[in-house]
Amino acid sequence: MKFEKQITSAVKRCFFSVEPHVVFTTRQLLPATKKDVLSSHHQNNVIYQCVCHCDSRYVGRTSQRLEERIKQHIPKSITNRPTPHIRKSLPRPGKDTSPRQFHESAIGQHLLENAQCALHCNKDKFSVLVRARTPFHLSALEATFIKSLNSLLCKQKEFVYSMKNS
Repeated sequence: MKFEKQITSAVKRCFFSVEPHVVFTTRQLLPATKKDVLSSHHQNNVIYQCVCHCDSRYVGRTSQRLEERIKQHIPKSITNRPTPHIRKSLPRPGKDTSPRQFHESAIGQHLLENAQCALHCNKDKFSVLVRARTPFHLSALEATFIKSLNSLLCKQKEFVYSMKNS
């Protein structure tokens, strides 16, 4: 009540013809708007991991949307192949007569070399570990996760180790 009287007298001193009515409220004046939450595959600036069918793990970073990066990892020969065709083309143990294929991505190369992993590969094998604020933060987080999760498929790790031993 004291606050109400102070406001009323201050307004009357400045504006003689105004009769203020003070209203106290605890509800919001404007409704809160909620942001649309992006699914993890639509986020960018993320550290992500791919856990393969054989329990091999890859940790990577991307500043683009994760969905686009996944498309770059999985070879088109695996993506476009229908499931029954994959089963027919599985190599028999000990017999590999197909020409060796190469893929720039460590995940892609792993899938080309392991038919069972290729058979079970899908985008649900990829998950976001953390989102970064800056490019430096992104690279520092990637190094930390590669080291802590013991990612066997990471080529960067092999490169650093070979540089240390030289």
